[in-house]
Amino acid sequence: MGMMIRKYKRVSLFMGLVLSVCWLILTGETWDFKGTSMHYRYQAEFMSVLNNYFSFEKIYNADYSFPVPGLESTYLSRGICTQMVPQGICLAGNYILISAYDSGEEGRRAYPSVIYVLSNRGRNRSLLTVLELPDSTHAGGLAFDGNYVWVAKGKSGECSAISYETVEKAVFSGNMCCPLEYDVTLNCGIRASFLTYEQGYLWIGTSTSKAQDGNLRRFAITRDWQGNLQLLQTAQMKIPAHANGITFSELDGRLCMAVNCSWSRYLGSKVYLYEVKQQGNALMFEKHGYEIFPPMLEESFSDGDYVYFLFESAATCYSTVFYNKCQLPVDRVCAVGEKDLFDWI
Repeated sequence: MGMMIRKYKRVSLFMGLVLSVCWLILTGETWDFKGTSMHYRYQAEFMSVLNNYFSFEKIYNADYSFPVPGLESTYLSRGICTQMVPQGICLAGNYILISAYDSGEEGRRAYPSVIYVLSNRGRNRSLLTVLELPDSTHAGGLAFDGNYVWVAKGKSGECSAISYETVEKAVFSGNMCCPLEYDVTLNCGIRASFLTYEQGYLWIGTSTSKAQDGNLRRFAITRDWQGNLQLLQTAQMKIPAHANGITFSELDGRLCMAVNCSWSRYLGSKVYLYEVKQQGNALMFEKHGYEIFPPMLEESFSDGDYVYFLFESAATCYSTVFYNKCQLPVDRVCAVGEKDLFDWI
């Protein structure tokens, strides 16, 4: 009798798995990564995005684009957060990293900010783990210098660093979420809205209102006589207002820069394009116009072939609340060919 019951349970389990797989095949749905959503949230709305932004549609590459993780739900050690807002993005060795903060119910942030760690192997963009930061920082930008992942922390004028070894340890742990501490937090003397790493320097930008130019400063990452990390400013320059991110790309031996600017849930973003030239000890930024992108553009990064743009418009607080709603949410990291973006090279 006991053997028959065990056999019946095995058959029931097998049939359940078969039915589940059939359901997935028939509906096209997928399992989320252990409670953290990793699928396209607004397919129909994104088609409207493409129909409304023709120049963006021409250079958008669907094959290399991928879903923004955690928009509907993010599994954390303290529960499941449904209010994460994506902010920063960067390439870090074998991984793509995306930061987000909890917009909170009624403005109260109940959960820590996070960094989603995605695989960067070919077109595989699977979610590997979620890093829980030790605070609820805005996490407006991410950059990787080869040793550390830097997190821009906004109004505090600080940037925090997490070692690459810490990221790899979290991935290899197999845990769905990994709380961690910063290795170091440094004051950079300005509001750190976003950042990137290029030519051996950390570039930190400050977003400003429409009436003022933004500010971009270049920092050398060094160590003092005791071996402690420190940031030394080496240059600064003006950038357009409302900047939320910059990307450098090297094409045919020439350095190009894109500055992402966004200021509205309803109006398109602008991506200002430059060629960066060295004249003596000074940097010169030659303007090459701009491209109009969908609203609420945040950071971006280049992998040498494509530039990947992150938007915050598909976050729950901006896509579901009627009085606060962006009508054209972008639920994916959008790939654009470097040569299509910097088309004068």
